[in-house]
Amino acid sequence: MIGRTISHYRIIEELGAGGMGQVYLAEDVRLGRKLAVKVLSPKLVTDEQRVRRFGQEARAASALNHPNILTIHDIGQAGDIHFIATEFVNGETLRARLERGRLELVEILEIAIQTGSALAAAHDAGIVHRDVKPENVMVRPDGYVKVLDFGLAKLTVSGLASAVTDGLTRSLLETNPGVVVGTFSYMSPEQARGGAIDARGDVFSLGVVLYEMVAGRLPFVGATPADVLGAILYVEPIPVGRISSVPDTLARVVGRAISKPPEARYQTMGDLVADLRAVRGQIERGSVAAAGRLPSDSVAGHLESDVSSASQAGATRPTTPSDIAARSGAAPARRRTAKRKIDSLAVLPLENASQDPEMEYLSDGITETMINTLSQLPKLRVMARSTVFRYKGRTQEPQAIGQDLSVRAVLTGRVLHRGDMLVIGAELVDVEDGSQIWGGQFTRRLSGIFELQEEISNEMADKLRLSLSGEQKKRLAKPATREVEAYQEYLKGRYLLNKRTAESFAKAVEHFDTAIATDRRYAAAYAALGETYALSAALNFGLMSSRPEEIRRARAAAAKALELEETLAEGHALLAFIRFRFDWDWSGAELEFKRALELNPGHAPSRHAYGMFLGSRGRLDEALHEMHRAQQLDPLSSIVASGIGRIHHFARRFDDAIAQYRHVMQTDPAFTRVAFDLGLTLLAKGAYDEAFEELKKGGNQPFGLMLTSIGHALAGHRERARAAIGQLEEYARAGRTGHDELAMIYAAIGESKRASELLERACDERAAALAYAGVEPVMQFLRSDAECRPVLERAGLIAPVAPTP
Repeated sequence: MIGRTISHYRIIEELGAGGMGQVYLAEDVRLGRKLAVKVLSPKLVTDEQRVRRFGQEARAASALNHPNILTIHDIGQAGDIHFIATEFVNGETLRARLERGRLELVEILEIAIQTGSALAAAHDAGIVHRDVKPENVMVRPDGYVKVLDFGLAKLTVSGLASAVTDGLTRSLLETNPGVVVGTFSYMSPEQARGGAIDARGDVFSLGVVLYEMVAGRLPFVGATPADVLGAILYVEPIPVGRISSVPDTLARVVGRAISKPPEARYQTMGDLVADLRAVRGQIERGSVAAAGRLPSDSVAGHLESDVSSASQAGATRPTTPSDIAARSGAAPARRRTAKRKIDSLAVLPLENASQDPEMEYLSDGITETMINTLSQLPKLRVMARSTVFRYKGRTQEPQAIGQDLSVRAVLTGRVLHRGDMLVIGAELVDVEDGSQIWGGQFTRRLSGIFELQEEISNEMADKLRLSLSGEQKKRLAKPATREVEAYQEYLKGRYLLNKRTAESFAKAVEHFDTAIATDRRYAAAYAALGETYALSAALNFGLMSSRPEEIRRARAAAAKALELEETLAEGHALLAFIRFRFDWDWSGAELEFKRALELNPGHAPSRHAYGMFLGSRGRLDEALHEMHRAQQLDPLSSIVASGIGRIHHFARRFDDAIAQYRHVMQTDPAFTRVAFDLGLTLLAKGAYDEAFEELKKGGNQPFGLMLTSIGHALAGHRERARAAIGQLEEYARAGRTGHDELAMIYAAIGESKRASELLERACDERAAALAYAGVEPVMQFLRSDAECRPVLERAGLIAPVAPTP
């Protein structure tokens, strides 16, 4: 088959073989993309039932839309060859991974959760897999899981018939009673008997896979297939906890999943996944070790947290656990035998209790200051601003929010500003049981705001039971400025900067300038000023003619910030961003990113920016790792979530990128910028009509017009592409778009000389988008153009082609 073309798929190499046929790596000659082609074995083409089951696999899987289920692109017949074309998963089967050695418990849970989530989606669509086993689970190098082979799938919900043909409905249901299908070692007792099967059969099979991953052996074994079936039907397996040292909670989950009576198992796959996530959460929170038992008195898998006494200004005595129990009507909690250290925290937006909208900047600013301060503490994961501010104004209970964010504690509070007085009330809540770990009310004159914040930070570090070095305590206590007016102006500037509009940026600059004029040694204000200019230049908020000046001012502000305070993480992060997006100084940018993260490893924006930098350099596995670390710190950030999609896009994993972007659209409909990302990926994939529809959703912007024009050029509609050039030229003259965008459209329609001239000017302007010129799939025509490639090489954006010997 190697070298042959089936339909429009050119076979490159064999990837593997199974009972139904061979799987090959192939190239779609029309779209120029790699995919996998599964070919039915020639000896089976005369077997009508096997041919029907082969097609059933494709139709069953294509009825599902889930990022952990293999995407089906095509099904067809070329002569006597029956084939299915699917996405190509660059990874290994779970079987191959298990043969290389035992997995860590966190890996086991992640694989099981992703597999279970895929099967839950299939069950919701009325489809039972019926052949869940390690051979049908693919694991990519980045840990992403894909469930394969729905060839034995069975339709269980008649309502799905409207979504498929009658023939599919019949073929899915044509399994005679008493006929055993599936793989012996993993099938449920009811499947082994040839009886009726529902979603609980897949629960059992996944339970067997989970047992095997944990124990390193199967729960049901025998010398022959008949012996294995007998064990499944009549023999109770050795509890997994006796074979492998695992948390009792996980051992109970596995035991319940492989219970012989269906009614004794988890009744839905979603319930099993929920319990697996709970076990993972316990490990992440440290309430149970990754290996070993929970204390015997913790049957429910929870450790009680120590409730520290709450020092509240003006209170006559500290709050005790008995006080809390009395207020709640509950019995006093038994004394804890050990104190539990908090390792993750969400600082929720402090409430503006002043009832004055003009004071909103103060409550928001103090919240952001506390997040930035606490994120520098060792071994403490602090949720980023963009995540916690999604909860601003909500009435949701702190404990529920903490559970949503998978943190162990939540800080809530209020800020009241009256005249010259400032009152801050704060409460630290244990997410596990809702108890108060610490609380207090602090009253100061506004001039004492720095001492107040220092006191709160010290109290927090103490109650969180964090061991700090002398240097860390000094950094925690050191205010960025001692000038109250400068600090207020800084907070107003940050408040406006976070609004991310051209108008708010202009006003933010005014406030940062005032803060600096008030305190010339205010390093954080210089860094914030530089961040405003750098973001404005990168996002094209100003006229193109003003970008060189914005970049110059950003660079000067970064230099001044670090001159005043070399250990300012925000200063190094800003300098890294400038060297990355504008200077194209790759080694210098990486040094600054690493320094910023060394100083503040919990700063999510730096993690995100570093991930994008690594992606631009083609270091895609590292990039995805940093993006996931950013997402741990900022799980609700649409910017971080779409950034993960961008890395998949750079890696040509277009289906994964599309799934990621659609997830962002569902969770944050207001984040319209993702429509451009989705449109770009659809263009790269060759889905032009769908791309045009998505680009319309981004609004009437020059960037959207440029991408649409490129799409027409790639689709062969040169005249449509050319028709947009006049409008883009007008945008360029008005300063609303850059020469890089014009260069791309000219290159797309084949006018290389004009494209290279514009590209030269774009390089001189340091067009921010060109930082990704080496990896962006839709810039391939620039990289392959004889006139444009040398321009990119001279600018250091891509590596020169080695001369032919």
